[in-house]
Amino acid sequence: MKKLMTLFLIVSTFFVAFAQTNIDLQKAIEIVRSTFEIPASFTNFTFNYETFSHNNNWSLRWSTPQQQNQNNESGNMSVTVSASTGEIMNMYFWRETNQSEINLPVISRDQARIIATGLLKRL
Repeated sequence: MKKLMTLFLIVSTFFVAFAQTNIDLQKAIEIVRSTFEIPASFTNFTFNYETFSHNNNWSLRWSTPQQQNQNNESGNMSVTVSASTGEIMNMYFWRETNQSEINLPVISRDQARIIATGLLKRL
C-alpha cells in the first residue's frame, strides 16, 4: 500500500507541474530563436524541464557535436526560459576556435552599449 501511495504522489506531482506550464517546449524554443542567433554549427539539441520552489523552467541547450567540426570549432549555448511567463531567465554562450592570432574588438565601446541596450529591450 505504501508503494502504491508513493507512486500516486509522484505521478500526481508530475501532472501538477506540467499543468501549470503556460509555455510549452516549442514556444520556449521559438522565444529563444527570436531573441538570440544560434550558430549553425550548434546542431546537438537537448532540453530539460525543471521544477524548483514553484518555478517551472525549460532548460534548452544547443552544442557542437562531440567531434569538433571541420573548422575545429566547438561550443555550446544554454538558455533557461520560464515555463510560466516565457521570460528568459539566463543565457550562457561559449565558443572555442583554434586561431593563432588574437583579434581585437572591431566595435567601439559606444557601439557595444547600443547593441547591449537593444538586447535588453528585446528581453
